[in-house]
Parts: sequence; C-alpha cells; structure tokens
Amino acid sequence: MKLLGLIAFLALALVGCTVLPSGPGVVIGDFMLTLSVEGRARRTQADQGDPISLMLALVNRGRTKILTLRQRPAYDFIVTREDGTEVWRWTHDKTIEALPKEIEFSPWDRWRYYSAVWDQRDNDGFPVPVGQYWVQGVLYTQPRTLFSQRVKLLIWHGSPLRLSVEIPAYRHPYRRRYEGYWKMGQPLPITLKLRNVTDRAIELTLLGRPAYDVAVATSGWPQGQEVWRFSYGQVIQKIAELKRLEPLEELEFLVEWDLRDNAGVPIKPGYYCVEGFLNVEPSAEPTERYCLWIAPELPLRVSLDAPAHARVGESLSLKLKIQNPSDCPLTLLSPYPDFVVTTLDGRVIWSWADYYGRFLLHPHPPPDNYYNILTLQPGEVREYPATWDQFDNEGYPVRAGTYWVYGFFTASQQTNTIQMIQTERQKLVISR
Repeated sequence: MKLLGLIAFLALALVGCTVLPSGPGVVIGDFMLTLSVEGRARRTQADQGDPISLMLALVNRGRTKILTLRQRPAYDFIVTREDGTEVWRWTHDKTIEALPKEIEFSPWDRWRYYSAVWDQRDNDGFPVPVGQYWVQGVLYTQPRTLFSQRVKLLIWHGSPLRLSVEIPAYRHPYRRRYEGYWKMGQPLPITLKLRNVTDRAIELTLLGRPAYDVAVATSGWPQGQEVWRFSYGQVIQKIAELKRLEPLEELEFLVEWDLRDNAGVPIKPGYYCVEGFLNVEPSAEPTERYCLWIAPELPLRVSLDAPAHARVGESLSLKLKIQNPSDCPLTLLSPYPDFVVTTLDGRVIWSWADYYGRFLLHPHPPPDNYYNILTLQPGEVREYPATWDQFDNEGYPVRAGTYWVYGFFTASQQTNTIQMIQTERQKLVISR
C-alpha cells in the first residue's frame, strides 16, 4: 500500500497536479492551520509542571502566493479550561505592534512554523492545577484572524518535584545538532536544581549527606561508558534533612568536575553526557541528560569587523577574520562561521546561521569556502563576510537602540570533536 501511495503521488507530480496537505488542522481558503501539543494534534497529556511544547504550522494548499500578517508577534497560543475561561495566553506579557508584514509562498516553500513553550503557569505566574484544558493556536492575518483546531490537554499528577541540571557551557544559537561546548582545561561547574512544580507547598526529606550525585558518561549512555561520578570514593553519611518548598521554590546543589575520570586521569576530547540524581522523599526522577562537546579551543586568532554606529534600516557589513598564528599548516574540518546580534541583556535577535539555513532551501549555490575542508598555511588569514539588513530572525525590522555583535567560528581538528572560538563582543548603536 505504501508503494501504491508513492506511485500515485509521483504520478500527480509528473502531470503537474498539486497534492494538497490534509490532516486535523483547520482549512481556511487556500491555507490550513494545524496546532500540535507535545507532537500531537488531537489530544495529549503531561505531568504537572512539565514544560509543554507548542507548534503552529501554516500550510499553503492552493494558489495564493502572499499572506499578510497584521501585527508582531503575528501568532499566539491560548490555553483555556473546559468552561472556556482563559488560563494562559502566550502574548499576555508581550508588546503587540501594529506592524504588517507580507510572507511569500512558492511551490517548493509552502510551510511556516511558529513555536512556544508553556511552563504550566497561568497569566498571573501561578502553577496551574491538574485537570483538563484546551489549547488553540492563532495567526493574526489580514483581513481576518485564523484559528487552529483545539487540542485537548490532560494535566495529571506526576512527581511533585522536578530535578534539572544546569551547566554554563557555551551554547551556539540555532545550532541544535549538539547541546553545548566547554573548553578543555577549565573545571566544569554543574548545578542541580530541585523545584516544587505544584500549586501547593511540599514537605520533603533529603536522604543522606550529600543526598545528590552527578554522573558523566561518554555519548550513547546508558550504552556509553561512565567516566566520572561525584560520589565515587566518598562516604555518604546517613543523615535525613527536612525541607519545605513553597510552590515554584527551588533548592540548588553545586558540583565541580575537574575533567578527570574516576581514576584521576584527564579525560580525552569528546562528547560527554551529564546526569544528576537526588535521594529524596517524595522521589524525584533523574535529570534529563545534558550533553556537550569538551575539546581544546581552536588554535586560531579571530576578529570581527563590524560598525559601531548605524542608521535604522541601513544594511551593515560584517566580516569574521580567522588566522593561523602557528608555524605549521592547520587543517580544519567543516568550518562554520556565524554572526549573532543580541540585546544588551543577551537575547538573540538575529543569527546569520539561522538565516543561512533557510537560504540553503533556495536553488542557489552556497558561497565559496563555507562548507569544506579548510587548510590554513602559517600566518594565513581567511575572511568570511556577511550582511545584516537590520531585520530580526522573524523578518521584522529592529528598533533603534544599543546591541551586541559577536562572531563565532566552529570547526574540528578531529573527526570526533567539535571546537569553537568566539570573538570579543562589539557594541553597535542604531539611531534614527
């Protein structure tokens, strides 16, 4: 049957027919708007306190080439109780701007996606109780507002405590194929956080001192090999410690790993996964694994050429320069440059890598020297130019203000590691 379906699809394509997407979404004229909650489009469930992923998909099913969004942000997600009472709205704490924007579709580019995460708090910041809810996606277009189908969401009692791990590793914006990078030779600080995710206070007991533990393994864990464990060789005291956590209150436990294994031998560069544990009643599940590359910093000199001042709407020329400062040739695998613009508080508003990823969908060859094996001779300098047209990653013009501009360079000297280096940040003032 699958083969027959594929043959039918190819036959329609060959005769020039359009195969229209179908599914549980709402069809409005030439468009279909579909909401998925935790990957499901009709009903789903989640433990109380778990972050909930929301995705809104807009599909062009017909001949319309232009759709006008009437505001920024142009999309929304709404959670209601069964009686229709609004619990949470994604835009409740955001500034709405009447800023029309046209999006263009083509036969090979029919989809647009909008996403958010709901942390199970209501519009006032309080955790929601268990129960049944409805979720709906909204797209604000001209001349009318588009609504997706409603998805039923059941929130039930899970563990009242949520354990998470935080690592201040460098996370490259929009590079989702790996989770982070840490430079060899620096101790790695690890923070475990225990959080009350319910809407009520909890009395808990920490069993042992220390009651927490951290394990590091090679990638592929649990099939991977454990490298280091915080509790290895320690004597755990049998002490019970009582604590009380108010709703959304957290406890923190700090650990530092010196990048040595349990035998005290320095680890090799590679990809490692960190997991945290806590012996507590009521119980808390182990943390999700946090995986990262640990490798030496790239042996390069990097610099960024960027203007310090610009007018609103002016196209800005950026240039990342890398140099081999050594006396030997340097070969780099999969060199990848990036430019990132952030607000002063660190919020990413534009990334060249994000734009370029979408650019690659179009039938144009990529610029030379962006994806290959690069060999730099002693003292050689390689330049990577880019242009920022002062639009953010959603395609809206940025406001006048002060921003930070960074340059990043990712590559590898070995086939099993990723290495990075970052330029000094530069201040950019955009004025009217």
